[in-house]
Amino acid sequence: MKQKVTAKVISQKEIAPSIFDMWIATDLAAQALPGQFICVYPGNKSTLLPRPISICEVAEDKASLRIVYRIAGQGTTEFSNYQAGESIEILGTLGNGFPIEKGEGKKVFLMGGGIGVPPILQLAKEMNADKQIVVGYRDSQMFLKEDLEQNGTVYVATEDGSFGTRVIELDRRLSPAANAQRFYKKYNKSKTAKVELTRQIGLGEAELRYLDTVFDALTHAETTADLTEIRDELYRSGYASRMKNYAASRK
Repeated sequence: MKQKVTAKVISQKEIAPSIFDMWIATDLAAQALPGQFICVYPGNKSTLLPRPISICEVAEDKASLRIVYRIAGQGTTEFSNYQAGESIEILGTLGNGFPIEKGEGKKVFLMGGGIGVPPILQLAKEMNADKQIVVGYRDSQMFLKEDLEQNGTVYVATEDGSFGTRVIELDRRLSPAANAQRFYKKYNKSKTAKVELTRQIGLGEAELRYLDTVFDALTHAETTADLTEIRDELYRSGYASRMKNYAASRK
């Protein structure tokens, strides 16, 4: 049965950039099911609507619950400043939860990405099954990874490839063949760019070596004739423009 109650913050910490982990003391924990969520009310009355946040974990004594959320606006920014002992208005519990019974005794795959990872934790804790937990993150800031590893076999993918398997995001509007063609074009473009960049680097290094020799020649030049010869060389190689009334000596 859902109800609006005044709960109390037990603890809070930032576990990844803009990701906060809060434990809340509330009687609602006794009825919370994996996959359900609560709505948290901001204290600032200019932000009227409560923010829905999934339940990450329930304490063993059923006296408190845990939420893990990302700062996404004014309301969640306010939540991130709450300290232990402060009161917090919440509504819950909401949602139907996950059908745990369907996976009992089986090999199951629990999957989530980003801020969809937190509700998987309580599900993994309560489910009696061979749990394969597949989670995705933007980068190597893999919040809750250690908690999940205590409750199943964890596989990680990251968008930037910094850990685990790199995620390749597909365009849902395109067919599998069209998506493959899109990435093939990107691959060819990158390959061509790599070849051209390698060529340009080689040319640049050759020019640096040439200019080193010119600098060395200037350092050892002793006569006007020496300087004229260097100037003619720079002109012939394209490093110096022909000046008015100047004619390069020819040999």
